[in-house]
Amino acid sequence: TLVEVAVTKLKQLFGEEKIAMLEIGSGSGAIPVSLLKLLPNLHAVSLDVNKLALVVARENAVLHRVECRLDLVEESQWFR
Repeated sequence: TLVEVAVTKLKQLFGEEKIAMLEIGSGSGAIPVSLLKLLPNLHAVSLDVNKLALVVARENAVLHRVECRLDLVEESQWFR
């Protein structure tokens, strides 16, 4: 899967170093939440124009206990 490939590559490139990622188009937050769950050295920022999508992403982050490493931002300027 995309997440499995990303985790493998990020571990190869960064090992235990801190990693920061930006996702544009958060949706449910499935990708950053999955990555955060598997990579304790990762911090993610995820943008979306849809407030409801960000609510769902926050709920998923809380459910998987990674909310402290995920910043969700409502932003529309990226999509113009």
